Amino acid sequence: MEDKFKKIIDLISKYKEHIKRNGLKDEIYKWELLAKYNGRPDLNSENFFEEFKSIDFRNLIYHNGKSAAYHLAKERGDLYKNCFKVLFDESKMLIERIKYFRNETLKLYRELVPNEKLSHHHDERTIATFLTFHNPNQYTLYKDTFYQKYCKLLEIQSKAVGEKYVHYLVLIEAFIQDYIIKDSELINLINANLNKDCFEDSTHKLLAQDILYQMLEKKTATTGRDYWRIGTSDGGDNNFWDYMLKNNVACIGWSEIGDLNVAAIENKTEIETLLKNAGYYQGDNRTLSRKAGEIYNFYNDLTQGDIVLALDGLGVLGIVVVTEEYYYSEVYGFDHLAEVYWQIKSPGLSN
Repeated sequence: MEDKFKKIIDLISKYKEHIKRNGLKDEIYKWELLAKYNGRPDLNSENFFEEFKSIDFRNLIYHNGKSAAYHLAKERGDLYKNCFKVLFDESKMLIERIKYFRNETLKLYRELVPNEKLSHHHDERTIATFLTFHNPNQYTLYKDTFYQKYCKLLEIQSKAVGEKYVHYLVLIEAFIQDYIIKDSELINLINANLNKDCFEDSTHKLLAQDILYQMLEKKTATTGRDYWRIGTSDGGDNNFWDYMLKNNVACIGWSEIGDLNVAAIENKTEIETLLKNAGYYQGDNRTLSRKAGEIYNFYNDLTQGDIVLALDGLGVLGIVVVTEEYYYSEVYGFDHLAEVYWQIKSPGLSN
């Protein structure tokens, strides 16, 4: 217990040093969005699509998640709004509301998109964002990656899909009560970096999220960056460099294994199983294990701020900085993607 206490105190100390040097310049938008959209979406609106698309969720929901939500709001507006009515109903247990919302929105999405390979992306991150915008004093933003890392720091078992966000909120509340409210320096430091357009985070839930995100997930001056390499060819005649460059994405193949978010992958072994089932690397366990590790790293470990080298053979075509982590989209065969911006492009390539 004492070792965990020291780890958390060290986490907060590093966060305070980071804020003293950098302020909240890259993350203050979260406080500003919650101030502007607190209580939204408005379930009394007559046109739910217009109401929904007027909300700026920024990068707090995966790109494909926003696209799926807009599709549902436009084509199934009233039914989609009814799903939100259940999600926001505080008389019901949160875990049941999450289960209902995921299942019912999936049913609606399948009416529009029958292809079961495609996710509706209403996962716990998306649901957490909806809940937080509607009631930021009760809820806060969530990502599975830093939830998992915080569980490891605490040396506790993470929960199963559908139960993670509820567990995360319990951990967040303990984090606030045991550490944040007792640290007046931390609270004063954050308040000094907020402006009149920011949400007044009286319950400190957004602050707790920001500490875990910035220290466990986001690459900062205190945590450093990771460096990765990806190929741009499928090993045959198809090269995806132009697509990556044009669309500001880094992407990898093995599309047949499907959306890893839908599969709720938790380790490399599960990806090995997916590869085997898709017919990859039969009888070559060494290559199977290596490729599964590469895919798992792209899915689980590639995070905002990381540097990726895009290669064609041994030649470097470009160097990118990751702006948004893994998502899946059926695109010409390289369907596992991350959003990036190109920092360096090889000489002779068009910008």
